[in-house]
Order: sequence, then C-alpha cells, then structure tokens
Amino acid sequence: MRRGNNLKLGGGGLHHIAIEASDFDRSLRFYCEGLGFRNVLTFPEEDQTVAMLDTGDGTYIELFSGGSGEEPKGSLLHFALRTDDCEAATERARAAGGTITQEPADTVLEGDPPVPVRYSFCEGPDGEQIELLQADVL
Repeated sequence: MRRGNNLKLGGGGLHHIAIEASDFDRSLRFYCEGLGFRNVLTFPEEDQTVAMLDTGDGTYIELFSGGSGEEPKGSLLHFALRTDDCEAATERARAAGGTITQEPADTVLEGDPPVPVRYSFCEGPDGEQIELLQADVL
C-alpha cells in the first residue's frame, strides 16, 4: 500500500522508530497499556523478540528485546507523539511509569505564520526521550 505523496521515495512518511528495551514486557506495557499503542505483530529475530506497535496513525515503534539498559546513544534527540490533549497524555505517561521531564507548557514557534503549540516531555522505560505535542497546525 502506498501512503504519502513524496514522489522521490514513492510514498514517503515515517514508518517506524526502533527502540531496544532492557525489559521487553515493561516497555510493551508502557507503550500499549499506558500510551494506547496497538501491537500488530510480534516475531522472533535472531535471539530477540520484536513487536511492531502502531502509534495510532500507521506509524510504528519497533520494539526489540535484549537492550542493555544503558542510555540510548546516537544522534536521535527525541521522538514526538501527536496528541489532542497534552495534559491527559502527560498523565497517562506518568501513570504508566514514564518519568516526566517537562510538564505541559505553551510556546509559539516563530515561523510565518507563528504556530502555537502545547508540549511536554517524558522518558520511556529505557530513557528514550518522548515529546507529547499538541498543535492544531503541524
């Protein structure tokens, strides 16, 4: 199935972000029970278990077992999840065991035109940085 309208990629759009979990079941509970993702496929890969979790719009988190528990390395700063209620999403993340690192706040992205947003940040079970973003325009 083709989605998106990026003619150079033949569809385009973000498909998934991969996370390696030190405690696979804890991370699965956090994302599915806590944040409402849907586990659409679980499969073995070498000596790991992998789950494809639909975030709600056909974009996935690919969750791998076997993580070391060390802080994630690399250049990914965070990933953002869309929400229509930043406060409620923040409380769901907190109740699911996420560590809130930025309580909900308002800002205006000073573009042309300016874009008001409400956002918060939390850490997932393995320290992954997650932004919860409420924006009417983006």
